[in-house]
Amino acid sequence: MRLFALPLLALLVIGSGSVPQHAGESAVAHSAKVTQEAGSARFVVSYSGSEHEAGVIDLGNATAVLDRGDIFAADGLYQPIPRRMAAVLGIAEKRWVESRTGGGYSLVDDPFITGTRSFFELLGRANHARALGRGEERGTPVHRYSAKLSMEAFLAELPPFEKETSKPGDGGPTSWRDYLGNYFVWEDGGQSLELAVDSSSRIRRAHLALGLEPVTIELYDYGVRVDVSPPPANQVIWSTEYESLKTEYCSNPERQIEPRKPPCQ
Repeated sequence: MRLFALPLLALLVIGSGSVPQHAGESAVAHSAKVTQEAGSARFVVSYSGSEHEAGVIDLGNATAVLDRGDIFAADGLYQPIPRRMAAVLGIAEKRWVESRTGGGYSLVDDPFITGTRSFFELLGRANHARALGRGEERGTPVHRYSAKLSMEAFLAELPPFEKETSKPGDGGPTSWRDYLGNYFVWEDGGQSLELAVDSSSRIRRAHLALGLEPVTIELYDYGVRVDVSPPPANQVIWSTEYESLKTEYCSNPERQIEPRKPPCQ
């Protein structure tokens, strides 16, 4: 597959940019697979054009460190505690809240994309792909593609459907297909996807017109180190204990010395 796809990328941009559908789909699917296997990268996720999160991620196991400090390790999530908040809660020596997570960090915050691995597998199912020509992302030359993500592409990754209510005759959806079809607007042929792919077949930019909100993922600095080592144990507090301290603090107005009463606002 690799021997076929890499020369193909150069061929696709010749002429008008229109290519046979199966050729474009081969390049898009190949780039999704290569990217997931590329090791690590820096990322920026934006919704509706505004930056949402940024950091570094191991694309293989979805461990990540966000620029705001959150550590998504293989066996837990560590979130930094602001020093002032730790002081007012009486835990000045603590710097991190630990909680358990499932599946690591998800590049896309969408209920129908269940994790980073699911995201790349979804991209690999794109169809109606077209080559758009050459471009540049963060100084790196790229080839651009458009494609569609059909409802079938989303359905393939979703867990078994469970209704939110068991009342008979409630009129609610009976399947994920029913739910997606009735509650989200689907474009002709599926949701729109645009990709920018570098000369190594790695995705540099992916833009998805999701039903809830458009999202753009930028990937760059491939090979960057991702250090998800847990913080020192004596600086960590378990999430349930932390929430209990917050509840106790917030239920006692005499202790709330901050102007906006953090962490109770």
